[in-house]
Amino acid sequence: MTHEEFEELSGAYVLGAVTPEERQAVREHLATCESCARLERELRAVVDLLPLSVTQVAPPAALKERVLASIRQEQAGVVPIEPGARASRRRRPGWGVRLLAVAAIVALMLVGGMTAWNVSLLHQVTTLQSQNTRLGQQVTALQGTKHSQEETIRSLQREVAQIYSIKGMGERYYFASAARAATTHRKTTVPGLADSCW
Repeated sequence: MTHEEFEELSGAYVLGAVTPEERQAVREHLATCESCARLERELRAVVDLLPLSVTQVAPPAALKERVLASIRQEQAGVVPIEPGARASRRRRPGWGVRLLAVAAIVALMLVGGMTAWNVSLLHQVTTLQSQNTRLGQQVTALQGTKHSQEETIRSLQREVAQIYSIKGMGERYYFASAARAATTHRKTTVPGLADSCW
């Protein structure tokens, strides 16, 4: 024990308000420390004078009677309990406490499961949204391709129509030329008039 520790305990020590372990530690310290022993003697002298410094007052007679009556009531109502019986009377948690604990565990499990399910659904929604965006882009690209293919088809149809138009004109021209030639040939080659010309 140090001087500071003794100074903290000195008042309680001289009044007898310390534990047996503290009392033993103080006695061992006082045996080796003269200054702390001197302080202890001074404090003990003051403690011895404390009862003399207070004016003596006689307690009322009714107070003594009330205290004694209270003691008698306590003695009459107290039943001695054996040490083994005290342990068996300890209250064990009732069904209410157990049910409350089970309900709390179930609630925590439900909250945990719902949270995990929510996270899973959010992940699925995010995946579906990205797939939807990708499919939308593909549809837009296909629509653009469709429009360009339709334009290509229309352009080819115009070209084919022009080709058939030109070809048809050529055939008509050919047939018209052949018909004229045939007519001209007939005029120049009239039967019976060989090599005669009009």
